[in-house]
Amino acid sequence: MSKGGFQEGGISQAEDAGIGLFTLKQLEADDADGYVQNIELTIDVKTPEVRILGLSVSTLVEPTDMSSGVHSIQSTNQEIRSKRLWDTDYTMTDQKVRDLPRELCSSRSAGVYQESIDDLLINVEGMFCRIDSIRFECLPEDGSTATEQTIDLFEEYDLVMIDELADEEDDREFYSLKEALTHFVDEVSN
Repeated sequence: MSKGGFQEGGISQAEDAGIGLFTLKQLEADDADGYVQNIELTIDVKTPEVRILGLSVSTLVEPTDMSSGVHSIQSTNQEIRSKRLWDTDYTMTDQKVRDLPRELCSSRSAGVYQESIDDLLINVEGMFCRIDSIRFECLPEDGSTATEQTIDLFEEYDLVMIDELADEEDDREFYSLKEALTHFVDEVSN
């Protein structure tokens, strides 16, 4: 390892002996020639607006206050929209009723849709019901959220390591001094 490079004789001997030679030094402008030095990135995230119009469910066990069969639950009931969904083995999922049409709207144009649902349950008034279908409206997108980021090679990295014996004409790796020190501390403490 060197911070100033190697002489031709040393390089020849290292090649013959199978010894690796690396130059590690502070990153300078000429070290980055031929490499991407700046990246400007803009990401637009468009989230579709969605409105739940209704939910059709079938009771699994006949409750005392709900007749068996198919029922329609109107989405105006905020409590229903925020209810958790359950798998058919009665395991609570991370989803809520309001999440169903969001996923379905992500690849659809504006309009009203009804979609059959398989293998999901909802607990209504203490009774489990199978969700048969959901009726929802995908509304036109009313905007997007943009995230911009600029990555500058000279702000991100402090060091360059050059493999002097690399088969390729130029084999360089760039390192952040902060990351190198953090990695060193982690290795020493383990």
